[in-house]
Amino acid sequence: MCWPGSISDAISGLKLDANRHPSYPGGAPIESIESSAQVKVLAEYMLLTFKRLSEDQNTCLHVSIAGGTKTIGFYLNYAMSIYARKLDTLTHVFVTDGYEKSDFFFPTKTQQWFQTPNGVFDKSQGEVTLLDIPFLRLRELIPSSLLEQKMTFQQVIDVHKVLNSEVSLHIDRAAREIRCSGVSINLSEANFAFYCMLVDDLLDSREGYDVPTASEPCKLTALHYINKRISLYTDRSFDDLNIALTYCENTLHKIKQSEIDGLRTGMKKSFFSQRKSEINKAIRRFLPASIAEHYDIDSLYEVERKGSSKPANYYGINLDREKIEA
Repeated sequence: MCWPGSISDAISGLKLDANRHPSYPGGAPIESIESSAQVKVLAEYMLLTFKRLSEDQNTCLHVSIAGGTKTIGFYLNYAMSIYARKLDTLTHVFVTDGYEKSDFFFPTKTQQWFQTPNGVFDKSQGEVTLLDIPFLRLRELIPSSLLEQKMTFQQVIDVHKVLNSEVSLHIDRAAREIRCSGVSINLSEANFAFYCMLVDDLLDSREGYDVPTASEPCKLTALHYINKRISLYTDRSFDDLNIALTYCENTLHKIKQSEIDGLRTGMKKSFFSQRKSEINKAIRRFLPASIAEHYDIDSLYEVERKGSSKPANYYGINLDREKIEA
């Protein structure tokens, strides 16, 4: 292998973007690592840089940990674990024993003897080996909400804690939020009420709810849902859907008229599917996929539907009752 031109020319052609050079906020650029504060700044800078580079779907990253300090190599590996995609690679470079700490960069075509602390060597006999470094690829485990923002290493550590925490679901009715494995997830009032409806079903019978067909809205599901909506504001509960909707319309004044009108004939398939989709999306936005599957709304079982070739699919939350605090 021969370099076209001098190695010094090649090195001089490499330039850093001054606007992206790691530095203290409002301070001078960091030229070397000499304190824990500089390590922290460098770590955040590397995370931000890898995030930016990995957002371009038309590229793949080739990252080498050769050279530099061990600290930099560690954080390079860490950043790759977080942001690396399928085709991104991490490598290290090794040279023939004795050729380190010298001006040897690559084998020459002819003999070129040079002096090193370890003796005299011929550059033409040196070897450079590129080694692929295996590393943990965690990108698919990290919630999308973190990948989309400027992430800190502390947040990554928090994700690891979630991955190793016990499965537990806490329903905070006052805050209109659910806490899954300790992670708070805010839901709209409609989605929160729908989720509470499924939690109550889980605690009561675990029968699940059949998705209404396009032609047959379900009044019973609509009644259970609207009672949950009402329970966010008052202790009132109703046994008749029309009476419950009239109360919402004329007395409660907390629910949009369009939602009330949409439930008069029962809960439609589109309403049920929208609630399920939005809730699952919110859960998976804030939780690693392997953890989110414990809390999202999923199919529990199927039964034959009378007069139809398509089975009835019953949905609910597939979680052990003792894991829930409501």
